[in-house]
Amino acid sequence: MINIAVVGSTGKVGKEVVRLIEVSSEMNAISVVRQGSDLLNTEQGSSKNIVPLDQHAFANADVIIDFSTPDTCLELIDLLQGKSVPVVVATTGFSEEQSKKLWSDDKSYPILIGSNFTDGFESFAAAGLSLASSQKEAALTIGEVYHQHKKAEPSGTTKMLKQKFQLTGTGENERIINLDIQRLGQTPGINTIKLELGFSTIELTLTVHSRAAYAAGAIKGAQWLIGRNPGIYQPSDMII
Repeated sequence: MINIAVVGSTGKVGKEVVRLIEVSSEMNAISVVRQGSDLLNTEQGSSKNIVPLDQHAFANADVIIDFSTPDTCLELIDLLQGKSVPVVVATTGFSEEQSKKLWSDDKSYPILIGSNFTDGFESFAAAGLSLASSQKEAALTIGEVYHQHKKAEPSGTTKMLKQKFQLTGTGENERIINLDIQRLGQTPGINTIKLELGFSTIELTLTVHSRAAYAAGAIKGAQWLIGRNPGIYQPSDMII
């Protein structure tokens, strides 16, 4: 039995993580919530085990999945100093200063950091990069469609893709990347990579059918991370 501590278990994706864990006979969920309103507002039945986020929260955890907020995630990172329990960070929206702390290499535990854990996303991104690298003159657009309640600014997924695709420019010049950001209804997630070639267009699309895709991918990452050496890993490491 794998004990998985879920930080951010009261959020929309966090609840999906807990739900998927608890329908499995091989895993057990530990819902980790912040003191105060999060603890008081935790839905009854969302997890059999509910503990506050403190230095004792991970005593029985084999691995941690974080789907919280940047502030809560960094609080988690502080609590894990000197510990060896693996952690999957699926939270996005970090500031530059917060990212530096998250990606610092003084970790005593294995940590898997990703902006999109959807199964197949890494293959989608790799295929897009291969096309972009071979079609350097094409006009490149990275698009996303998410639900209407998500912030209007580009998601962590799109920011990450833009950073990678800028390196496919000619010479030392960063490639110009156009962004197409849309918010529509209850859309769980649609990511696109489009290359306009003048007389033709190449377009790759990854469509997420429900938030369970993000949750399932993070759980898969947690299972992969157990037993790894201390250090920083990315989802692309899982397919090597």
